[in-house]
Amino acid sequence: MAGQQIRLMVVEDVPQVASHVRSLLQSQTQIKMLEVVTSGDMALGSVAEMKPDVVIVDALLQGRVGGSDGAPPAAPSILDLPTDRLREQDLTDVTWRDPSGIDILLAPPRVEMAEMVTTSDIDKALSLLRQLYDFVIIDTRAALSDDVLTFLDSADLVLEVLTFEMMSIRSVAMAGETFAAIGYPIIKSPIHFEVVSDGRLVLNANNEGRPFVISNPETPIAQGVRRIADALTAHARERAPALARS
Repeated sequence: MAGQQIRLMVVEDVPQVASHVRSLLQSQTQIKMLEVVTSGDMALGSVAEMKPDVVIVDALLQGRVGGSDGAPPAAPSILDLPTDRLREQDLTDVTWRDPSGIDILLAPPRVEMAEMVTTSDIDKALSLLRQLYDFVIIDTRAALSDDVLTFLDSADLVLEVLTFEMMSIRSVAMAGETFAAIGYPIIKSPIHFEVVSDGRLVLNANNEGRPFVISNPETPIAQGVRRIADALTAHARERAPALARS
């Protein structure tokens, strides 16, 4: 590709960020900016049509990209739960079961819809989920918004994810200060788990919509995730007798 421009597409659903990325990259002579797609739903069609050399996708993209999580674009989300009385059948109707057998309650399909989910809705859903499932795993955003604080208040265990990068280390330190300020117990302890990085395998798994712990269970990264799951399972079993007596 020497001497040729790199044909680039960016998928970013936050308008301010999309505008900044466009203006920044358009000034690079070695890059030909094809498009900044602002919806995950539109991304696959645009890629097929324009055939870019490189696609940059926001990892926190709110719109669903078919194949990235395996869920069809029309799959229901937490928005489809009733806002008054919540029953087991209501959850069954809106959860999506992925090929590995995990039931998933999806976030709203677009970022502007997130404001339609209240902390009361989250409380009701979590209360029922805890009755129906042995494990409820919540992947939160980094910001300590009202919904994230609701998740944290309901959690039996909080895992902080840290990468060996200055920004990540700084973010974890700031989170610890914030937790202390709002009254969460802070326990200083060594790193409990280490997972080997494997960017190419993770990228392929995201593109194919198939977890790498299933498709490549022998790899170091899959074994690292498996060790975390085993440890958390053991932790829950140890807590179960105490929880039963309370």
